[in-house]
Amino acid sequence: MVLSKRSSEQALFKHELKPVSLHDVYTALHALAISKNDILLVHSDIGLFGLPAASKEIVLGSIIHALKDAVGEKGMVIMPTFTYSFERDEVFDIQHSRSRVGALTEYFRTQKDVARTKQPQHSVALWPANEETLKVGKDSFDDHSIFAKLYNLKGKILFFGVSFTKSCTFVHFPEYKHTVPYRYFRTYKGMVKDGNKQYADVATSTVKYRYFVTNLTSLENHLKNKGLLKEAPLGMGTIGVIDARALYDECLRVLDEDIYFYLKNDGFFKVFNACMYPVIKHMPWLARFLEITFSLIWYRKMP
Repeated sequence: MVLSKRSSEQALFKHELKPVSLHDVYTALHALAISKNDILLVHSDIGLFGLPAASKEIVLGSIIHALKDAVGEKGMVIMPTFTYSFERDEVFDIQHSRSRVGALTEYFRTQKDVARTKQPQHSVALWPANEETLKVGKDSFDDHSIFAKLYNLKGKILFFGVSFTKSCTFVHFPEYKHTVPYRYFRTYKGMVKDGNKQYADVATSTVKYRYFVTNLTSLENHLKNKGLLKEAPLGMGTIGVIDARALYDECLRVLDEDIYFYLKNDGFFKVFNACMYPVIKHMPWLARFLEITFSLIWYRKMP
């Protein structure tokens, strides 16, 4: 489908009294070398571009059209539709459970030519429907996860408005492969609804101990300095892109040099991290007890 000049110039967002049009979206994607046959995992927060200048249907539909058009029918657009259903003691309804990670992802999920994986914690929706890519395992980050598939497909990760530090779930895949000490293996149980069928299932994942503090700013700056994470302006925000394989390889490399590279690791935190490493290694029961205790205190503080 080729957009008319009028539709491509229609304002989607207002930015300092200047409109942000679909043409501007195409320009930003082109600046980041998004092209035909690309496999894109898209994290998004469109509210960061400016105030909406058109209806929700036009804004979301136009962005999705631009992404599909950029990669073409031989490419693929993948969006997270994470629900964390089992963690929240909710039934994961493959067709109806809403995405908890943004309006664009929920709108994309409901399109008739889009399919969704059956992972109860970290599901994704993809276009065009691809049976092989849809076949993910029960673990969120292992070799059968969508993140491993993105690596094998030589895909890219697109940050559409949202920052790398707030959205890049892919970084947990190299963490899993590296078996970092500050994450532990957890199994979730729950119910899955698939059309008229409902059945019990399990989902697994590695989960960070709550008493460690994530800080991906150093990783983001490192990737930018090496030219791996590229950005282009769009309205009040930016879009960024990084090659999944390059990110994976660099994450493993920095974790080899500093196992706590993903964490806040200065001052008090540096001492705490160093003290907890032998506890986790030699007394895992104590590490889990502290995790449970910390979780109870944390939830008690929440309103």
